[in-house]
Amino acid sequence: MSLMRVITVGLTGAAGIYGGLVLYREYFVVAQYKGDEQLFGKTAIITGANTGIGKEVAHDFARRGARVIMACRDMKKCEETREKLVADSFNTNIVCRECDLASIESIKTFADEINKNEKYVHLLINNAGVMWHPSKLTKDGFEQHLGVNYLGHFLLTNLLMEKLRTCSPSRVVNVTSSMYKRGVIDFDDLNMSKKQFNAKIAYEQAALAIVLATQEFCRQYPGSGVVANCAHPGITRTEIARHTIDKSFISRIIVGPLLKAFMKTPMQGAQAVIQCALDPKLDGQCGKYFSDMKEEPIAPNATDAKEAKRLWLISQRWAHFIWYTVGVIVRILWTLVYSQQGYIHPDEFFQGPEVVFDDIFQTNLTRTHEFHPAAPLRSVAILYLLYGLPISILSWLSTILHWSSIPFHLKLIFPRFAILLLSLCSDILFYRMIKVSHSNFNSKQYGIIMNYYGIAHVTLVFFTRTLSNSFEAFLFLALIYLVNVNMSSLLSIITNSSNKTKYNVQSIHINLNTIVTSSLIGFICALGIFNRPTFPAFALVPIVYWLANIIPLMNHSFRFQLLFGRIISFIIGTFILASCLIILFDSYYYNNGFSFIMDLKNRLIICPLNFIVYNIDSKNLDQHGLHPPWLHFIVNATILYGPLHLYVVLWGLFHVSNIRQFGQSIIERILKIFRKRSVAIEKSEQSISPFLIYLYLIPFIPLSTFPHQEARFLVPLIFPLILFIVPVLITKNLHTLLFRIWLAFNIFICIIYGHLHQGGLLPALKYIHDYPVVSSNVIPIVTNPNKKILITYHTYMPPGYLVTSMSKSEYDHKLQTIVIDLKGARREELDLTIERIFHEYSMHNNQVFVLLPNISQTYLIELKQAKYSFKLIKQFAPHLDLDHGFEELIHFKDQQKQYTIWDRFKLDLYQVTRNLM
Repeated sequence: MSLMRVITVGLTGAAGIYGGLVLYREYFVVAQYKGDEQLFGKTAIITGANTGIGKEVAHDFARRGARVIMACRDMKKCEETREKLVADSFNTNIVCRECDLASIESIKTFADEINKNEKYVHLLINNAGVMWHPSKLTKDGFEQHLGVNYLGHFLLTNLLMEKLRTCSPSRVVNVTSSMYKRGVIDFDDLNMSKKQFNAKIAYEQAALAIVLATQEFCRQYPGSGVVANCAHPGITRTEIARHTIDKSFISRIIVGPLLKAFMKTPMQGAQAVIQCALDPKLDGQCGKYFSDMKEEPIAPNATDAKEAKRLWLISQRWAHFIWYTVGVIVRILWTLVYSQQGYIHPDEFFQGPEVVFDDIFQTNLTRTHEFHPAAPLRSVAILYLLYGLPISILSWLSTILHWSSIPFHLKLIFPRFAILLLSLCSDILFYRMIKVSHSNFNSKQYGIIMNYYGIAHVTLVFFTRTLSNSFEAFLFLALIYLVNVNMSSLLSIITNSSNKTKYNVQSIHINLNTIVTSSLIGFICALGIFNRPTFPAFALVPIVYWLANIIPLMNHSFRFQLLFGRIISFIIGTFILASCLIILFDSYYYNNGFSFIMDLKNRLIICPLNFIVYNIDSKNLDQHGLHPPWLHFIVNATILYGPLHLYVVLWGLFHVSNIRQFGQSIIERILKIFRKRSVAIEKSEQSISPFLIYLYLIPFIPLSTFPHQEARFLVPLIFPLILFIVPVLITKNLHTLLFRIWLAFNIFICIIYGHLHQGGLLPALKYIHDYPVVSSNVIPIVTNPNKKILITYHTYMPPGYLVTSMSKSEYDHKLQTIVIDLKGARREELDLTIERIFHEYSMHNNQVFVLLPNISQTYLIELKQAKYSFKLIKQFAPHLDLDHGFEELIHFKDQQKQYTIWDRFKLDLYQVTRNLM
């Protein structure tokens, strides 16, 4: 037998075997779904419906009369496929909609369109995906397999959940792979960014995530009428394999054809998906896994409910809370890595870290009038509570590391880090408040509210600064939350007692919970008043609301009255105890010991009382600026909250009667106690919205009675504002449009307050802090201290601790920095100050600097012509002065120099020397 004949016989035999395998697979191995269910009047959404399994499922549904929505990324291919499906099925009710599963924005746009235009969604087939794709990130930064196969479908399903629920029973089919059995969820590196990328492992992780999330879906939405199951179509010849067997020339020519003999056609692979979507036997079944149209037990690596829950929560945060997550990242980076250089107000430093730094490092820094020992207005106990630990840690580090000077950056970020931690705690409380206030919302709607909060400039800027207003905001939110929890616990106790429930472990837990929350309410109120005596303006509504819901219940029985009495005693007792401890601390501090005990009447320090006495005197307030009573509501609230405040005003104008009725109902409930009448034990869900609007509006009244008004005083109102108005926007379907306006508004204000406002001052202080000291050969530093003398003119007062070396060594104490702040004084005061410095100090080891806006440098001309020289060392930009900007417009031109707009936003640092005569 010739060689050619052997080859021919071999090839013929191989072809026969190959054909036999194909026929065997086609007719004996692959099962087909035999059901004849009709889908007239039903709507089905199929992702990736322009090719492969998705195309075959769409063709089958169209044949059965369904309205088919093809959710595809490539609209050209989608339209071509749609035309073929219409011609084959004689069903014209097939439409293409753009949906790129690698883009959260595209998914949300698609879902919004469906929710707006489609009346029902009966079937959702999550089919699209990638397999063994080379390393690539989605548009939102997620690993491609995880982002497209799992996270995109997770988001889409949750966004369409209301539509699915309205036409229940409805079904969700998640197409996955049997490779999930080898998958592992790496929670420490879900994005596979910390280790070498492996496409196979990434695909297996995504497949496992689909199975876990499908089971968690059933636990998240029990009784919703919507079921979700997984379908493994088997090894199918589709375009998803283009990165595997079609990867190389050899694979396409040799390996590919051999493997395809054992692979299903797209029509055959679609059978498992069709069965999960239509089979009546699967009614009510949820969280199952089907392979080759047979149910299989879930593999052990996909049965951990805790792991599924954790994955679900992370997915929610990634999918629904994307803007909130971005906000958290910006907050952290803006605090710890690239510190904001904007300077909101001097109180950020002088009523906070400056005092604690001065005490711990035993320097002689500036103390403002609020800390005058004779009648202090601010409690140092609060300052030590907030900044004592971080600054003490910084002091300890400087000692063990033998720093000659603490780095400028660390002095700035350590106190701010304490406020950042508080803001992250506020996030947790705020999310819990959302769930308490709007318990009927779903995770998507929770995410919308958190997104509004997360990108607010109040959150990004004010909640990372050492302002007393930031701490006041945290206390206000904590009080609202504790009042709600305490009230719920009390109502539960009363309800159980009314139903004659036996005393059990649950009752003990509720009682303990009530005691703890009651004590914390008293503690929070004490901290709030001693932090800022304006805190009662914010606490008024939560306390009245609590009383309005609890006091009338006392008439039910003597036992309720006794319970109420105990709760009140816990609140008042904790308040008094906390207040006494703070008063003792302040009295000890300001009197330098316990000598005040001998003369309590004259030497006991009660800072809130001193604050009230000081602000009653209009002469004192005149030093800080007097403002009209409408400034808070008309101007300051608009600066802080922009479009949301304006929408609240409009809403209030159309709902005045509802607001008034709620107020009357609160008064009526309280009055019932005096009429000896009981009220029903219930908590009205309808009262939440009026309660939130009262939380926002009522504080304006007492705060506006003070003639001195600044925008930062209204910072705590961000919580009731967003809790109230965003759900209103959601119900009216306006949240998407207004979010874009809100985002643009906050980006603009973040740039102003976070970066531009007095933005040259902190970089200038860092430059001076790091500026090399001079050393005279004539007079050594040991005998004559080296001094850096900084004169600031027409800027905010610079914090001394940022320019002082802050070292405890005797030698470094010789290196002094003296700050002279001239505020907005006249030019003559600048002249006299420079002359006095050169008269009082020997200049052998001393350096004199002047820091002033570029536009004000004309004030130095006469001094230059006299006996002083001014050397421009450095300019700092951008520097925007919102307080004096308009006053200095007249200096845009002078006889010697033409100013540009950019000159207007620079801060100049000069070194001053005396000219030799």
